[in-house]
Amino acid sequence: MPDITADDAKAIADKLTRDDPTEPGRRRFRIEVKEGRCHRIVKVWYGDRHIGQYGIQRASAYKRHNYVAEQLHLSRKQAYDLAKCPLTVDGYITILEQKREI
Repeated sequence: MPDITADDAKAIADKLTRDDPTEPGRRRFRIEVKEGRCHRIVKVWYGDRHIGQYGIQRASAYKRHNYVAEQLHLSRKQAYDLAKCPLTVDGYITILEQKREI
């Protein structure tokens, strides 16, 4: 399994911001990004429920960011798939529902 890079971590935040769920009754994700001194902090919300947060190191496009998966309640493969598009926003919501995170 390839490592999750800073670019993948950014792609996950972009996807959750950009893509709407297609199944009725599902909400959009809300992403808050705060610029820190050494990191960009990404907080992920589903409705009023805080799902998790992760930091993206500056100038580290190729450093490993594998912790992102755990922070978002995913396996590393699922996080990689979310970044690279095989896993949809609806699929991610389903995973969160199965894990009783939402």
